[in-house]
Amino acid sequence: MLRSLLTLQRSIQRTGTTFVRHLNEDRVKRTFQYRIQTYFEEILKKQPEKNEALSTRIDHLMTDNKPAPRPENFNQEYHQCQVALANFKEIRDNVVIQEKLINMDYKLSNLLIHLKSHEIFRFLASLSSISRLELTAMEFYEKAIAILIQLAMSGTLNNHELVQLLYFLSLKSHNKEQIENLKPFLPDIDELCLMEKCIVAWVMQKSSIKLHLRQAKMLEKVVEEDFKSIIDDPQLFVPICKSVIISEASNSLCLQKLSDAILTSNKQTNNLNFGAVAHTLALYADALIMDSKVVDLLVKTGVKAIQNDMNTNKNMLQISDVNTFLWSLSHLGTILSLSEKLIVRSFVEHRWTEYTSKDNLGMLVDSMLSLNMLRCWSTKLLKICLSENLFAPVIRRSYHWKIQTKLQLLIAQISLEMKMRVPKSLVKPLKVGYKISDRLEIVKSVANKLVARGLISQMIIECPVKAIVIPGVTLITEKEIYHIDVLDNSTCLKNTFMPHGLMNLKLRLLSRLRLRQIMIKADVFNSDSQMVEKDIEDIIMLNIKHGSALNVKHLISFEV
Repeated sequence: MLRSLLTLQRSIQRTGTTFVRHLNEDRVKRTFQYRIQTYFEEILKKQPEKNEALSTRIDHLMTDNKPAPRPENFNQEYHQCQVALANFKEIRDNVVIQEKLINMDYKLSNLLIHLKSHEIFRFLASLSSISRLELTAMEFYEKAIAILIQLAMSGTLNNHELVQLLYFLSLKSHNKEQIENLKPFLPDIDELCLMEKCIVAWVMQKSSIKLHLRQAKMLEKVVEEDFKSIIDDPQLFVPICKSVIISEASNSLCLQKLSDAILTSNKQTNNLNFGAVAHTLALYADALIMDSKVVDLLVKTGVKAIQNDMNTNKNMLQISDVNTFLWSLSHLGTILSLSEKLIVRSFVEHRWTEYTSKDNLGMLVDSMLSLNMLRCWSTKLLKICLSENLFAPVIRRSYHWKIQTKLQLLIAQISLEMKMRVPKSLVKPLKVGYKISDRLEIVKSVANKLVARGLISQMIIECPVKAIVIPGVTLITEKEIYHIDVLDNSTCLKNTFMPHGLMNLKLRLLSRLRLRQIMIKADVFNSDSQMVEKDIEDIIMLNIKHGSALNVKHLISFEV
């Protein structure tokens, strides 16, 4: 208990007077968390009283293994806590707040064993409306969460309570593992109302947790069927998009109705703030769905918002949202106009101090790579990055492997395309596994037969640019080297033969490596096996026959 009180005291001293209720009231009321709390308060008001005491349902948690009757003064203590919490909004003295929170933690911790589940949730909701940070430092919070998790796993909590538990768990960043463990006990997303679906999505994306495939598909159904209810409401729409992306969009995701809604009403795009525009684009990019009219509209809306933010010098846009916007454009292989390129590049320059802070270096790598993929790189900024060794911490620290891979890809791109010298200390060998597709296995089989017949010297399955994990088949002849890629839904935008952004970059860098490129469309594989192999052999031999001479010993090798 003493340890909890000290933690709470330090937490309050650290945050000073920055309690939720002391912030600008309008700003607080615009947040999704305020909306969630309001929703929970309404649910708790309507929720009927449960007759049984908490201890009668979880007596195995009690020290004596016997149900604990409520003490005679329970109602008085309970009422005093309710009144005290209601009066918190009137207090402005930080020292008084500290004393009252410590006292409240002590009282509620003692009451906890006698509380019913809905009473626990009422106190959690009241405390979180005072300060979410201070709530998570309380002993009451830790004990209450432990009890509620036990109740969830025993099947005692209803759907409303399970969603509330999920939310209160997410308030503490260290609870990710507990949220993961709770997933099997959550209700089907289909059984929840729209608001609760969005709360589940918000918690999962906030904690970077993937939903199971079945649950993820139910969330996709929200985008497909409830788009009219969420497209006008970014606070609901963005968490859904983020959670679908984190869970990885399924091949069955269809965005046609969403596209129609965006295109048929100017109101929709006007209501979408920049964050919503960025994450809508990210949803299309993650699903590899290119709807050119929608993408063009969202790009224009997003670029205009970026320009306005720079013109007003308000710096209201979050660089994380701009990073998502740029990633989406580059992943879709979007072609920007010269003026659009200038605007997005200028934004990075405009917010350079923010980008180069130690906490944002991952986003710096991300955004610089996206700019380069979009062919709107800034030589000046790249030179600053290299001369000031800004990328060094990404190599030295325990950054996520995805960021480290993106850095190596950026290094490959600026070395090969821009001919810039990169310090050797930034080049890091990558060990990234990959799976060979069935179609590539067929190409490999054909190539092996050509090797056996002496028509080519060697066949290798590889990723010529190591940081681009899109394997292909490399063929070596006496004079030339070829690299074969299959154009299908893994290398192209969905239901097209248009290479997606990363595949486009691979093709660009292969040309710099002086590898001859052979691309085989997926529909070649639709015939019977013998015909498929013959067609692939014909494609390979035709390319070899008409290929220009290239001396193998002059081949550029690039290991990144």
